[in-house]
Amino acid sequence: MNDELTEQLYKNNPILFENNELSIDVGDGWFTIIDTLCSCICSEVDKLNGELIVCTDEKQMMQLQTKLFDARNRLPRLVQIKEKFGGLRFYYSRNAENAERIDALVSFAENLCDRTCSHCGKPGKRLKKEFETILCVGCQNMDFKF
Repeated sequence: MNDELTEQLYKNNPILFENNELSIDVGDGWFTIIDTLCSCICSEVDKLNGELIVCTDEKQMMQLQTKLFDARNRLPRLVQIKEKFGGLRFYYSRNAENAERIDALVSFAENLCDRTCSHCGKPGKRLKKEFETILCVGCQNMDFKF
């Protein structure tokens, strides 16, 4: 994923990407799916807290730091997000209280990626080029490096 989209993912989901150190090794076409997945995971933590946490600026985020300490301990720790054998791999620790629900969300996102062009985000199918990947008809004929 390009740097701009990676930064947007960090910005949209600051609780999951607190340190901004996780590399995200997937195509840009899966940004929306991964961003939605991360938002859903954050919503699961909000449900555990019994409230919806919405921050509109950095000051509010700083004020919530103490309040979110307990919530962070309930979050899964992201380990790696990558493409492998043409599919999304979203690795995380299963220390969260709601791990079964998060497993279902991850499985759903992985299934969506199996049908989505990893380059542009349009509907695609699994192809073997230099390695397995998911591409749409338009991207199949493009000469881009993986």
